[in-house]
Amino acid sequence: MVAAAACAALLSVLLASRVAAANLLDGQCVAAGDYDAATDYFPDKVAVNYAKQFTVTYHKNYKTVTNLNAGLTYVLYQCGTPDPALAVDGTFAVPITRLALGDTTWINRIEQLGERTSIVAFGTDPAYVSSPCLKVMLADNMTADAFNQNTYCWDNAALEAAGVNVTFNGDALNSSPRKVCGSDPTSDPLYHAVVFSDTADAAEDALGQAEWIKFAALFYNREAQANAVFNGMASRYGCTAANAVTCSEVLPPPSVSYSPGYYQGGWNPNDADAYYAVSIDAAGGTFVLCNDTSGGVSTSFGTPFVSNETFVECNKAADVCIFGTCWDTIYPAQAAWLDQLACVTNKRVYDTCGNGDKDWFESRVSNPDVLLEDFVMAIHNDNTLFGIGAHQRVWLRDVFTETIPPDAGACPNVTAPVVSAANECVSVLAPECVSVLAPECVASAAPPRAAAAALSAAAAAVFALAVAFL
Repeated sequence: MVAAAACAALLSVLLASRVAAANLLDGQCVAAGDYDAATDYFPDKVAVNYAKQFTVTYHKNYKTVTNLNAGLTYVLYQCGTPDPALAVDGTFAVPITRLALGDTTWINRIEQLGERTSIVAFGTDPAYVSSPCLKVMLADNMTADAFNQNTYCWDNAALEAAGVNVTFNGDALNSSPRKVCGSDPTSDPLYHAVVFSDTADAAEDALGQAEWIKFAALFYNREAQANAVFNGMASRYGCTAANAVTCSEVLPPPSVSYSPGYYQGGWNPNDADAYYAVSIDAAGGTFVLCNDTSGGVSTSFGTPFVSNETFVECNKAADVCIFGTCWDTIYPAQAAWLDQLACVTNKRVYDTCGNGDKDWFESRVSNPDVLLEDFVMAIHNDNTLFGIGAHQRVWLRDVFTETIPPDAGACPNVTAPVVSAANECVSVLAPECVSVLAPECVASAAPPRAAAAALSAAAAAVFALAVAFL
């Protein structure tokens, strides 16, 4: 009797909590009559580890995602199961199959999830698109243009006609400049709007921005794909950063200036907490801060900028200079100032137009590993000792030796998967790599044995082995 009671209790527990085999994808719903309140319909889940501005919690048949930056919460329930009818800012049945995008920075995330063809409407100027395949989709009317260029607003009728399930927008209130055409936000809100704030927080680092792929994945039930993509990026980023730390024990870190842009007679101040500053430090450089606007100019927007005099004073001794806009559009008018910089004299200048003049703003946010590898190669003059081989820089262009390509390449097929441009990273401390990588560190050090003495005991042992190998 005791055994029977125990078995009955165990059976009761098992029946009370069941887990689906996998998340349902591609618009699949629970069949009519098959809903089971005890089943976990989201066995594939994400955890938010780097992004600061969104959270997610899972329940049996729905998930709750909150955009902390916008202060908005959405409920995503598995289609074919009951709507939990909670008082939130938006409720959507998932997985969705038809998406509208309001910003180019989100295109590559959707491509990474394998959902490019779900982008059925676009809500910003198509001229800013870099993705070769989305260009084809726009040209072939596979993706509707839901953007009114004359009044800079969303066309709700176009979104509805395209059968959009969700509209990713960057503006919580649909106010100017990205408003709904011919309406005010209270009487006619954006059609099926969800606010996407991956770059809204200036303090969000490169991995934090990239982790918003998980936010997008929640709407497709593509958590497994998002985890695979993000974990690979985070692993490569961490490995490359660790290698930069190791080699910085041997090679003095170059000083690196990053200038976000030039506008109306002044330079955008840079930010020590921004993704580019964090990435420069992670790449083995020393970030040069230039944010004193006290003697600067004010733009037509009332924003204070850094003056030319202050800009030169900040950056004149920097070993490497990187410009966040195309050098060709800055240098002709600012040559007298820029020629005072050591990096210009020494021809160690890069801009962000190596994959065309738009892709930096579109794809950089969703590829932090490629971003860091680009910084490593630019900062260290294409040195191959950092465990990423001869990584071909994607965005950072040597302005003296490389031209700006016309676009980001061709589209083989609109259903073709996006391929990462990152090199796989190998730790420079791994014993099997000592004979390949450490000799380069030794050859670059001055003197190598003095540098070895400064390393930790473990690193010094590896270094000594490399010297013996030589």
